[in-house]
Amino acid sequence: MLHLPLAAPVPEALERRDDHRARGRARDATARARRRAAARVAVDLHEHRVGRVGASVAAERSVAHADVREALARADAALRGAPDDQRLTGHTRLFADARARAGVLAAREREHGERDHEPRRSHHGAIVRDPRGILPMECGRSRATELDARANRVGWRRMDAPHFPERFNLADYFLDDRIREGRGARTAVKVGDRSWTYAEVQSLANRASHALRDRGIDLEDRVLILLFDGIEFAATWFGILKAGAVFCMGNPLATEADLDYLLGYTRARAVVADASTLDRLAPALARHPRCRVRLIAGDVSEEMQRAGFEPLDRAMASASDRTENADTSRDDVAGWLFTSGTTGKPKGAVHFHHDFAFNTELYPKQVLQLREDDVFLSVSRLFFGYATGTNLMFPFRFGATAVFFPDKPTPEKLFAEIAKHRVTVLSNVPAMIRQMVDHPESESADLSSLRMCLSAGEALPAPLYERWRGRGWCEILDGIGSAELFHIYISNYPGDVKLGSLGKLVPGYEARIVGADGQDVAPGEIGRLWVRGDSAALCYWGDQEKTKSTFVGGDWVVSADLFTRDADGYFYYSGRGDDILKVRGMFVSPLEIEDCLATHACVKECAVIGALDEDGMTVPKAVVVLRDGWSPNQETIAALQEHAKTQLARYKFPRIVRFVDALPRNDRGKVLRRELTDA
Repeated sequence: MLHLPLAAPVPEALERRDDHRARGRARDATARARRRAAARVAVDLHEHRVGRVGASVAAERSVAHADVREALARADAALRGAPDDQRLTGHTRLFADARARAGVLAAREREHGERDHEPRRSHHGAIVRDPRGILPMECGRSRATELDARANRVGWRRMDAPHFPERFNLADYFLDDRIREGRGARTAVKVGDRSWTYAEVQSLANRASHALRDRGIDLEDRVLILLFDGIEFAATWFGILKAGAVFCMGNPLATEADLDYLLGYTRARAVVADASTLDRLAPALARHPRCRVRLIAGDVSEEMQRAGFEPLDRAMASASDRTENADTSRDDVAGWLFTSGTTGKPKGAVHFHHDFAFNTELYPKQVLQLREDDVFLSVSRLFFGYATGTNLMFPFRFGATAVFFPDKPTPEKLFAEIAKHRVTVLSNVPAMIRQMVDHPESESADLSSLRMCLSAGEALPAPLYERWRGRGWCEILDGIGSAELFHIYISNYPGDVKLGSLGKLVPGYEARIVGADGQDVAPGEIGRLWVRGDSAALCYWGDQEKTKSTFVGGDWVVSADLFTRDADGYFYYSGRGDDILKVRGMFVSPLEIEDCLATHACVKECAVIGALDEDGMTVPKAVVVLRDGWSPNQETIAALQEHAKTQLARYKFPRIVRFVDALPRNDRGKVLRRELTDA
């Protein structure tokens, strides 16, 4: 068991934060200079484009061509020293496009007016200038590809990443901005037959913020959320951000031992929990007197109130529904996201305010192309960062509607919620996708409202995808993200799903696949995935060694996942680095064997690990859950092994096969491979 030191952020992490802020200030100054220079060039270009320099069309083309080239040279000089990670503004984006087109301007008719000067809107998206200074630089994928190709030819590096102002608060970005946009009367949240508008959620969040502040919660104090999916979760989450505090989220069904760990590890000064947790939470809190603010959603007995547990609704009812958000920086800590804990105790990845907004402007906006009229539903619970993004942050960013339900997700519950609320975007995981496809109601379930289903958490087998689509249901967009980078950074795109692949990079992110020698591997070869993007966490709290080995080179995040990438840029998951087997001197990916076995008619689901044979040699061991009608006998084992031999190299077939009723999983749906050893 991994025991993490309960300490303040490591010195290196604090230095990284201070350096990050200093770079941010320098970046702002550089950006202002670049905008001024680019604006002057853009004015010059525009004047020539609207015909102020020539008497005849022919002469005008010639002069414009020459002057554009001169203007480009001036802008090149002005911008050449800018750092690589500087975001392009609207004018510099226009300039980049103009630069790529300079060689053909003389052959084109002069076009009067603003048509080519203004950013173009396509059916994929539009370049948007945010009134508060956030520049998402959104564009359609076909347009993006064209610009990238041009940029490569002329030596211009295009950045899709958004830029955020120095003073920045996530509650303002996700919630208050919708009110300013006039969306206060739109439905924000639905739970059963109840609904809340954006204005009502804002009022509740303001009250939650006051309730915390009035009890002494201040900037960067950590608040542990132990709530089921519901309006209380949303109000508390936004209220924490409005107070300038830091959210940490845990499973309300966690054991007393796990709650004890979370309280000690986070050193939370406040906890907001469901009343059903009190039998486990109260004894755990007795060992953590630092956590003095204890707000409980639900019925709280007089005995518990005397012990310091206060009803959340009463605390909020006595608070004002108006507040000023804390004056936070984009580089202040906003929240922790916990790793899945498949190899030990969960680690807290510490994230800034701008980390969450950065991904939101890229993955849901440019890849998923989410809309105001979307209705969201999630299989994963809100305390899991995947769902916090897809079922809270993303819908609130676009003024859409999020559907919550506190119950345990089941196929029956999902079918009912989708039909009742006409859900359009379902956040799913492979384990539930399998259950939904196998369920007797799947033939009659009404999923016609869905326009996309997202999948993450573990690899989605191609046969399972085909069975889902065989029901006539929508596309599944499989992708991969992590607590270290907040959310999805590699994904399949709508209309561009490649079976067996996790898709392509999300705009604004970069990736490398690195071999054991530290060098990038060739296409098709397995290596460790390195990812770079401005949503990367500051550190793992209290774990200096893991921080140093994961966050390297200033901005690269070294994943434990192994991948291959083909020549077209599609990424393929090959397992975790610590899962890879070495059989007869050859490296074997368990995922390859699992995918093969999943195509046999008897296999409902399976997992492959390494085991020792009678000679002490490592061999693949398959742990299989059988479909109804199949018997766990030697004939079935022989059939599975023969099936694998026909599709895989002989050294890869599972020498050992065991049958179980269900695969062990954590509360986030991931298979706990370490528990399969004794199966």
